[in-house]
Amino acid sequence: MRRLLEPEACLRAGALAAPALAVLAPLALTPLLVVLALGVLAAAVARGGPWPRPPLVAFVPLAGLLLWGAPSALWSLHPSASLWLAFTLSVISLSGAILLAALAGLSPPARGRVSRAFLLGAGLGLALLAVEILANAPVLRFLSFGPEGFGGPPRSHLGLVNRGVSLFSIWVWPFALLLWRRRGWRVAAPVLLALLALALQGESATARLALLAGALAFALVRLAPVPMLRSLAILLVAVVAAAPLVARLLPPPLALAEAVPSLPNSAYHRLLIWEFTGNRIAERPLLGWGLDSARAIPGGKAEVFTDVTIPGRAAPLRGHDPLLPLHPHNGVLQLWLELGAVGAAAGALLLVLVCRALWRRAEEPTPTALGAATLAAALVVVSSSFGLWQNWWVSALWLSSLLAGAALAPGREAGPGRSSLSPQPLTD
Repeated sequence: MRRLLEPEACLRAGALAAPALAVLAPLALTPLLVVLALGVLAAAVARGGPWPRPPLVAFVPLAGLLLWGAPSALWSLHPSASLWLAFTLSVISLSGAILLAALAGLSPPARGRVSRAFLLGAGLGLALLAVEILANAPVLRFLSFGPEGFGGPPRSHLGLVNRGVSLFSIWVWPFALLLWRRRGWRVAAPVLLALLALALQGESATARLALLAGALAFALVRLAPVPMLRSLAILLVAVVAAAPLVARLLPPPLALAEAVPSLPNSAYHRLLIWEFTGNRIAERPLLGWGLDSARAIPGGKAEVFTDVTIPGRAAPLRGHDPLLPLHPHNGVLQLWLELGAVGAAAGALLLVLVCRALWRRAEEPTPTALGAATLAAALVVVSSSFGLWQNWWVSALWLSSLLAGAALAPGREAGPGRSSLSPQPLTD
């Protein structure tokens, strides 16, 4: 029983279970994260210390939530919702920080065992993902609808897999790093291509973009780790700073749809959302509207009716959509909208610290580049898909940091006389 409360056992259990949960029950990632953190704390109590000490980068989201997110209730449209969300996100962030601290405190052999657990878990998760995408989500259909999910006229249920494939577009990079360390690119590269093939079969355009962004980040950072990561940090700060202005200066969505006849209806709706969000940010640029206020922004529930025939487009552009549903489908714009320039500055600081952590270990170019790919993929999903504060999504981002940290544990880069395509040892 005592061994089950060791930090290593908690981390191995999380690394093994998280990938399968990401596919079949992504909402369960939050209780998983909290339970693992409680296990690590219980282990510290049982041993009489030492207590986990989270890295500096882990304090930025926690401090931001406590020092700015919670006080934003004073000017929020829904003060009680702001306070409750600040509390729940603080619990999640504290849990994630505890797990990162526990990982940092493990010995190299123990980290190697956590990495092996993730290898096994990611392999199982990828197999489940393949079954769900290729067989029209049979397990998720049953979990969501019961036997009724298999009746009625044939139709696609692949939307049920979107969360899982989006998470795997991020987690595949630390998975590929571990495979590269053990078996080289002859095993890691086919896994990346297999996930891309699965993403192409699915319905998530975000996952496909995330995989492409990860591949581009890997290629650039692998060529020149420190210059590229410093450039990325500068670029990210610029993007965060300019996001509200860009959202307001984009051409009218209908004009873009006419210029690009192949623009999907969903992309047209995102453009409407971002235009509306940019205008609302301009009304409260410094403080924002308050944490978790996106769903209550004045005018956000107004619906836009669209029924336009565009030359060169196979079907009319049709829509009946609110200007702002529950969130803006862009994490940076949501930061600005709800927490203003102060919240956006905290987000930019977090991104710079992550880039800095990567370039400080640039003596291993391939692992550093795969870490950058993980970051790039995560940023694509943050920028175009889920609500920034959804509990399961915040938990998934903390688990992404944990899994990437386990994979990035010091290994041996290919040295003189050894090709970077060769298998590399994983510390055992």
